[in-house]
Formats: sequence, C-alpha cells, structure tokens
Amino acid sequence: MNIKKELKNAFPVPAPVGRREFLRAHRRRELSTMMLVLTEAGYVRLRTWLSSLGFLAVMLVIASGGEPEAIWVSSSLTPALALMAVAEWGRSRRYGTVELELACRTPRRTALLARMVAVGAAHLGILALAAPVLSAWGEMNVARTGAHLLTPYLLTASLGLDLSRRCRGREGAILCSAVAITVCALGLWIRRAWGGALERTKLWPVALIVALILSVIEVVSTLRETEVLTWS
Repeated sequence: MNIKKELKNAFPVPAPVGRREFLRAHRRRELSTMMLVLTEAGYVRLRTWLSSLGFLAVMLVIASGGEPEAIWVSSSLTPALALMAVAEWGRSRRYGTVELELACRTPRRTALLARMVAVGAAHLGILALAAPVLSAWGEMNVARTGAHLLTPYLLTASLGLDLSRRCRGREGAILCSAVAITVCALGLWIRRAWGGALERTKLWPVALIVALILSVIEVVSTLRETEVLTWS
C-alpha cells in the first residue's frame, strides 16, 4: 500500500476534463431492427439479388403468354429461388467464416435471422408481385395462385435448411440442389397426373400450412444450433 501511495504522489494523475461530454459525444449507437436487416442485406451477394429479379422477369414473361399452364410452370421455378436463399443463409459455414461472425458485435444468431428476413422478404415480395399477374391469365384466384407459388418454395427451403445443418460443404450443396429438382419435378408430375381436378380441392392450402410449419421448425432449429455454437 505504501508503494502505491508513493507512486501516486510521484506521478500525479490529472483530473479528467470534459469526461461526460466525451462519453456523450461518442455514445454507443444501437442498431434498430430495420437498420440491422438492411445492413445484413448489404452482405448478400449481388448476383443473388439479380438472379431473384431475373426469376421475377421470367415469371412475368411466362404469364404474358396467357397459357393456363403458366401457374404450374412458374411454381416449378420457385424451388430454385428457395435454393438461392438457403445458399445465402449457409454461406458463412460453407466458406469457414463462422468464427469471424462470432467475433463481431452483433450476435451471429441475430445476424443470421436478419439475413433470413432480408432474403425471405425479398423473395416473398417477388412471389406477391407475380401472383396477381399469373392469376389474371390463369383459372385460379390470387390466393390459390399464391399458395401454388409459395408451397414449393417453403418446402424446398425447409428441407434445404435441414440438409445444410446435417451435411457440410459441397455435399450439402449437392443435396440441396437435388431437393430443389425433386420438388420441381413433383409439382409437374402432380399437374400431369391429376390435371385441373386438384386445383379445386383444399389440398394446396393444407400443403401450404404444412410447408409453413416445417419452415418455422427448421428456422428455429437452425437458430438454436447457432446459439449452441456460440456458447461451445
């Protein structure tokens, strides 16, 4: 204790001047939810956004043909749209930058959720824009058209998230691509096998609810796994 007192007397520390003003001027700025989503959207690759807009353009071109099959053809394209979303959500794990994200200010789970919201909201907007156009040329109302577009998208996204958690690297990417192709082929087969009779049933709303539940389960499981990784 005597040594500490002698050091303090030998090297006096000046009183802080303007401490409160300095801390007030450099106060830590918290990100709002919207700002966080927009920030994470900036980390999504440009080619993903351009490809998503390209899918919207393709759907509008298909709809402009005025063919009744336009809705089914467009719905068969949505698994590829979901595949792009799954690839973006698992990009940090695929490229080995998980530890870098863990060292950032924003928790990785929060950043991943914001990225999911950004990409998912953009894709939902694309499907919402395409549904009325396709409905105008088809034989279904907007709600049924939206169900036809959204069901294969959610089904592919949920299965892709599950596979991306179980399989890493190139193997996971190949399996997710196989799932997208399978869902696409399944939709076209259903159309060819049952024709328009299936459109008048309640199968699609039920399938949409099931796909939505599976998607929520997989998103929660992915975020939980991220939390375990953070604490491990």
